[in-house]
Amino acid sequence: MITINSASQMRSDDMLTIKEDGISSRILMERAAYRALELLWQHFDTKRVLFLCGNGNNGGDGFAMARFFKEQGGNALV
Repeated sequence: MITINSASQMRSDDMLTIKEDGISSRILMERAAYRALELLWQHFDTKRVLFLCGNGNNGGDGFAMARFFKEQGGNALV
């Protein structure tokens, strides 16, 4: 079984990591975005990728993923 944290649990975990490890929220977001992008590359055809980014907390993650993807020569639309 896979356990999925709620949004409030993830916020709490993020704040704990920021406080205890001294990592900025931006670096934490970029690390998460890059890891998510690695999973995308491993499991999907990535010739063209559409990143849909809203204005919520995950919107920044999506923009970071798209930036990393384009920096690696990918064809992305945001």
